[in-house]
Amino acid sequence: MQACQIEITSTVDGKQTVFSQKGYCVLAPLSATLQYTEHNAKVTLELKNGVVNIHRIGEYSLSLLLKKGETCDGTLGISGYEGNVQTKTTKLAYSLSETALLLSLHYELIFGEEKQEMKLRIFTKLCE
Repeated sequence: MQACQIEITSTVDGKQTVFSQKGYCVLAPLSATLQYTEHNAKVTLELKNGVVNIHRIGEYSLSLLLKKGETCDGTLGISGYEGNVQTKTTKLAYSLSETALLLSLHYELIFGEEKQEMKLRIFTKLCE
């Protein structure tokens, strides 16, 4: 893994936040793996063959699978309790080079009858 700078712009139900953090990544011609910490949690994001896996371990845990045009099962854990969550991905687009990744994700988190609209823009560049 190589050191990198990661900038994440997230929009949750219309409210936008920007998060910037140093992390580590592996960028390959058809795949990418990012690792970083966020609020005392470890996050790993893997992109492979147009599919994204997101795993978060910390004060809450999260495991999501994102496939464009599909609804996928995931898990959400809070205070030792774990439950099911689904994702419905409407956009999964990326540009990948030897030194940078730009990833755009639009999806809904589905908790039973409730839905939360999510938009993520993730830009990663190798540190020099």
